[in-house]
Amino acid sequence: MFSTNGEANEAFGAWSKDYVLFLHITSYVYEDKNHDLFSHRGGFGYPYLAFLDDTGQLLSQVKARDLHGLAAAAEAARKLQAVRAKADQGDNAAAVQLFRQRLEMDGLSFPEAKATYARLREFIAADARPGVEQLITNREISGALDRLREEHGRDMRKFLPATAAEYFRAGKVPTNRLAGFYFDAVLQHAQSSDDIELARAALAKAEAFYGDDPGAQRTLKSFRAKLEAMTKGG
Repeated sequence: MFSTNGEANEAFGAWSKDYVLFLHITSYVYEDKNHDLFSHRGGFGYPYLAFLDDTGQLLSQVKARDLHGLAAAAEAARKLQAVRAKADQGDNAAAVQLFRQRLEMDGLSFPEAKATYARLREFIAADARPGVEQLITNREISGALDRLREEHGRDMRKFLPATAAEYFRAGKVPTNRLAGFYFDAVLQHAQSSDDIELARAALAKAEAFYGDDPGAQRTLKSFRAKLEAMTKGG
């Protein structure tokens, strides 16, 4: 599964005996049961590996697809279960920790995140609230993409630019892996509606977000090219 090395696979086989292995193929065939389980359990790329509890709740995500990565994720899952046990006993600090970790893993829907924040807000330090609110915004935008996919299937891309622009104008910008996808969609809408000011604002936000990140320079270059084409009337 992780290697062509027979010894490594044998070690994985021995290690895995303590766990229930579950394979889910996300179909995005909307008539299928749990067709979108991938995105509702924090999925962000294929193959996606994660630890769930016996009710299907996300506990941890595997960052390195080798035995060490699996062991680290298993330990993180055990720690989160311990935090959850404290939260269930009324420990507010543990409840906040659990909430934040689940948000960071995209393990909560936007309605769940919003309701939980309302309940726990008073126990979250004032200087930590903006960061939590940004994580909730990330889930809100992710949820909007899920709804577009539900409603329009493969045609969702036709509706994505206008939706992204609506969130942008409302001051809601994701800071997670959706950022590049989001900024590109806003710029597409700016192009189609000939809104140069929107394009400039989106590019400025994207440049501030990515900064000097070398891995983002090609993306920023393509964004600048879109704006340049608009200013030249192309």
